[in-house]
Amino acid sequence: RTAGGGRGPPGIPDLPHGVDAKSLVSISIVGTPMCGPWAMENGPRAAGAARGAMAHALDMPMERVGTRGDHYLLRVDASLWLKGEE
Repeated sequence: RTAGGGRGPPGIPDLPHGVDAKSLVSISIVGTPMCGPWAMENGPRAAGAARGAMAHALDMPMERVGTRGDHYLLRVDASLWLKGEE
């Protein structure tokens, strides 16, 4: 049940039973190299780029998503940490 699944972003009601939360944050890391069995060498590059991007993103503003007002999204572009590798 993701934003691409047709229902919109999941929210507080979709959390597991027993989780008491007042808001929800989704973090979307984009711009990392594709990884998988066909591109194993990209795993360490993707992890390093995501680590650098998340460290930088700690002070970035989040955007409100959904209609309930209790779900926030932080978009993180990790491609900046891949520059100079090529």
